[in-house]
Amino acid sequence: MPDTDTKPIKIEDLAFDLINPRYPPRTSQREAIAKIVDDQGMKLVKLAEDIVENGLNPTKRILVAPTDEGSFVVLEGNRRIAALKLLAQKELRSSLNLLPRIEKKLLALSDQAEGTLPTTVDCVVTSREDANYWIQLEHTGENEGVGVVDWDGPARQRFRGGSPALQAVDLVTQYLDAKTRELLPQIAHTNIE
Repeated sequence: MPDTDTKPIKIEDLAFDLINPRYPPRTSQREAIAKIVDDQGMKLVKLAEDIVENGLNPTKRILVAPTDEGSFVVLEGNRRIAALKLLAQKELRSSLNLLPRIEKKLLALSDQAEGTLPTTVDCVVTSREDANYWIQLEHTGENEGVGVVDWDGPARQRFRGGSPALQAVDLVTQYLDAKTRELLPQIAHTNIE
């Protein structure tokens, strides 16, 4: 069983993973965050906006490994930490040559969030080797039920409060033969709507 510990860590003590699987290896922290910003663009801005409005997702902790220098490398959560650092650090934003629309939006979000951003985040501390197990489960699909199992369309609709199409399917399902009921999950609810 992987060895883990949970503790709050200052955001300034969190370093980006230079061998983040999303990208080819990087050589510096600046290069790592520049790549995240370049790759994620407005998606990163949307994440920052959501953090300002709703805080960090309490169901997803940042996964880190200690470094020899006394800081921690972020193994899972680099995008969230990038958003937090960009919101909190004007110097960082101005040093990255951001696209004007991204820089403008981050500045507005930073002003909106002034004094409310966290300075520490709850992290799960483990070794890179032990973290690999959890990262694989998070990012490589269902893994025969052990990994993240996405909701299908009907499950998403039920969570959101249903839809007339879903209600119609639920109503007529009881009158269908077994073979037709088996085919229902293959029909897009947008087609029924």
